[in-house]
Amino acid sequence: MINPNNKVNSVAQTIQTSLDEVGRWNSAPRTDWNEMSESDHFVQFYDADGPLLTSLTGFIGKGLDSGSGAIVVATKAHRDQLDLLLMQDGIDVAGANAAGRYVSLDANETLAQFMVDGSPEPKRFADLVGGVVARVADGRRSVRAFGEMVALLWAQGNYTGAIRLEELWNDLQKSHSFSLFCAYPMTAFCGQELADPLAGVCTTHSRVIPAESYTDLVSHDDRLRAIIHLQQKARTLEAEMREREKAQEELRASLLREQMARADAETANRMKDEFLATVSHELRTPLNAIMGWSHMLRTGRLDQATASRAYETIDRNAKSQAQLIEDILDMSRVITGKLRLTMGPVDVAAVINPAIDSVQLAAESKEIQLEVKLDPSGRHTLGDSNRLQ
Repeated sequence: MINPNNKVNSVAQTIQTSLDEVGRWNSAPRTDWNEMSESDHFVQFYDADGPLLTSLTGFIGKGLDSGSGAIVVATKAHRDQLDLLLMQDGIDVAGANAAGRYVSLDANETLAQFMVDGSPEPKRFADLVGGVVARVADGRRSVRAFGEMVALLWAQGNYTGAIRLEELWNDLQKSHSFSLFCAYPMTAFCGQELADPLAGVCTTHSRVIPAESYTDLVSHDDRLRAIIHLQQKARTLEAEMREREKAQEELRASLLREQMARADAETANRMKDEFLATVSHELRTPLNAIMGWSHMLRTGRLDQATASRAYETIDRNAKSQAQLIEDILDMSRVITGKLRLTMGPVDVAAVINPAIDSVQLAAESKEIQLEVKLDPSGRHTLGDSNRLQ
């Protein structure tokens, strides 16, 4: 037998589940300082000063109006504008200051008192800021604080210092009871390279308030549409970044190829210079011998044996120079690796002695004496005698 009550309960449960699903689908984040607790450390991102000051005026003003203490550590421009807006809302700023319920500090001056080598020094921060919080909290139900020092560090490009300062604020909340409102301009997060630092900022806060381009949307459906639009932009950006990384990789490969080609060209130029220097030297050597012995023959003072030696030396060096010129004209074979050597038995002495004759006169003109000692056991080898000489 079926219990009708069970059936009713089952239907009711199904309806409630459906309503819960509909509620989750239709809901969208509602983010403003009014939803923060008295111990939250939240961050608001903003596009312009106006929305930030409106939010800050409500946060600090409501605290002062309810008897809580308030601490503001901000730039002079923001402090002055905040005081003006608070007075327009009927807050006795001067009286709150005199009573010690409202402390307004310059962000740059305060920051300078505990920064050491680009990083906030924990003890100095705890002593300075913790002391201010303790004085304002004395005998009061709660304390509300606004800190802009992290935004100053971020604007300086000191992302590590800013995140470390956020962590020190969190540590201070373990020993002092207060809620903390931080703020960053969205313009400080332009660039893909700041994605990870931005994630670090969000992680150090218990709540995050998006910039006014999102929070100004009142309708839940509009907010959901905005989220979808942002998700689409994020996917598009990710795809663009992948394409850019691919293009950069191709560019790096192209640059590497260009550098290698340039290095090859420089090597080729250096080898060409070395080749020209070598060829110049090789051509000059037989030419010097020819000119030297020719000059001695013209003097007519050589005996028959020496004259015969002169003719032989001139003939041999002329042939050697002709061979060199032929080799130069045949450089295409060298470049293509098709140079052929005329290999055969070589009497090393028969190669060395003519080589000595080629430079003998040049050596004597410089008072250099050449002495040749040949090892009989090493006279014979295999090679190209002309090129060897």
